[in-house]
Amino acid sequence: MSFKSLPLKEFVGIIIILALALSLYSHTVRFGFVWDDEKLIEKNPYIKNPIFIPRYFITDIFLLSFEPHQSLYYRPLLLFSFQFDYSIWGLNAAGFHLMNILLFLMVSALVYAFIKNVSNSKKIAFFTAVLFIIHPINVQTVSWISGRNEVLLTIFLLASFILFKKSLATPQPFKRIAFYLFSVLMFAFGLLSKEAAASLPLILIFYDYCFICNYKFSKLLKNLRDYIPYMLILLIYLYVRQAIFEDMAGVRIRPFKVMPPVTLLILNLKSIPFYIKSILLPFPIEFQAFKMPTLDTMDLQAIISTLIISIFIFYLFKYKPPLREEVFFLGWFIIFSVPILFIGVLMGTRFLVLPIVGLFGFSSLFLARWIRRKRPIKIKFIFYALLLAVIFSYGFSSYKTSFHWKDNQSILKLMLKRYPNDSDVHYNIGWLCAELGDLEKAIKEYKIALALKNDHTRARFNLAHAYYNLGRMDDAISEFKMTLSQDNSMPYVHQALAVIYSNKGLYEEAVGEVKAELSLNANRLKMLEFLADLYEKAGEEDKARKINKLLLKNYY
Repeated sequence: MSFKSLPLKEFVGIIIILALALSLYSHTVRFGFVWDDEKLIEKNPYIKNPIFIPRYFITDIFLLSFEPHQSLYYRPLLLFSFQFDYSIWGLNAAGFHLMNILLFLMVSALVYAFIKNVSNSKKIAFFTAVLFIIHPINVQTVSWISGRNEVLLTIFLLASFILFKKSLATPQPFKRIAFYLFSVLMFAFGLLSKEAAASLPLILIFYDYCFICNYKFSKLLKNLRDYIPYMLILLIYLYVRQAIFEDMAGVRIRPFKVMPPVTLLILNLKSIPFYIKSILLPFPIEFQAFKMPTLDTMDLQAIISTLIISIFIFYLFKYKPPLREEVFFLGWFIIFSVPILFIGVLMGTRFLVLPIVGLFGFSSLFLARWIRRKRPIKIKFIFYALLLAVIFSYGFSSYKTSFHWKDNQSILKLMLKRYPNDSDVHYNIGWLCAELGDLEKAIKEYKIALALKNDHTRARFNLAHAYYNLGRMDDAISEFKMTLSQDNSMPYVHQALAVIYSNKGLYEEAVGEVKAELSLNANRLKMLEFLADLYEKAGEEDKARKINKLLLKNYY
């Protein structure tokens, strides 16, 4: 899409879209670093030197953070974006927030281009982009620096799809191949942003089925060769990702707990109303980064939202057969939503940023069809009034909610007000208090979290650390041991106990804890260095010498 070739009317429409996005989020440049921003940006040495960039592509994002710990998050382009920001702004949070805003402006323009490409309607594209911009689901991804990953993912996948469609419509062979190759490249960038990009080949095949093959499956089979490069890129990505997480610098990822199929199915069925509510009635929007969303069986908003959707789908397929554009947009929403459902835990609403592009495109097309039919003036007036009310309420909610992200204290107050009896909330408040240096208050909050949920291992682990930092070693030992009794595969607990025992001169006990930590393969080289040091302190030079020889082999 070239701005020079745009008609004046369309150019003005795009400027309005960008101005709307800017008006909702321009104030976020005054916000600071919050939550994971500290570990991934503010205190992270790995984004402050470009020499570490190659490592972004071969390891877990949280192993390249201020407080390294294992996870299953492979996000090289997110770290690269932080390094790029740091190279320009240093640790000026305003610069990072400005980049979030610019990325949101970019994705807003791409939503317009995507909808226009599929629907061939500028009005539909404009209205869809407006719905997308004002919806509160975007708040977290724009207002929180570390939440930008969903926007990056959406940018690359929309760009990949637009370039793919452009390659189909371009008669010149050279240009067609160029558009196609750039589409594949954008898909690769999407995968390096987030694994959810893996669904894009299915989206392209579905588009082929709806528009090129006209719902003829036999014709679709002949076109599958067009998707081989995407599949090859996906297979390479899966192979590399698996290799990275199988043995990542000696760190063994704790086994993923697979839920029984029946439990997973029940959770998914319960999750659907939650996600529907988050889209139709996002008041208030969930703060997944600080508290995992909860499922309430008697959630009135979820029940109402599900009933509305059910009636609408029945009406659509019984009385108004959908257009192929509507079918495609609805397919986009479903295909990108399914992975969120089948992860096995209720995920945050910000993960719906990519799926809702299709849903809003579908809704815009349906509403346009409904408006075109002859209706009484009163009915149309009520409809437009309701539509304006929805747009205003969504926009106002987005603007108001964004202010909760200005600093950690604002989040703390909000979470305590919203969830006074939730163990995760009190755990997170304790963590924030510890970060602010108020360890006594942190201990109080951790204890409340444990009173609400006795097996909250993270709260117990952090409680033990708080005791350690206050010099209350006996209390720390007691809580660390309790943590192990609840989860003996939790890394770094043995290491913490080993440090305490070493400081007390209890070298035999410290050696036992280091060996237990080594059995988990966590930070193997670091723990071997620690073990050699303990043997030296205990006067067992021969054992220390053997370990040092082993370390030399690993280093050289």
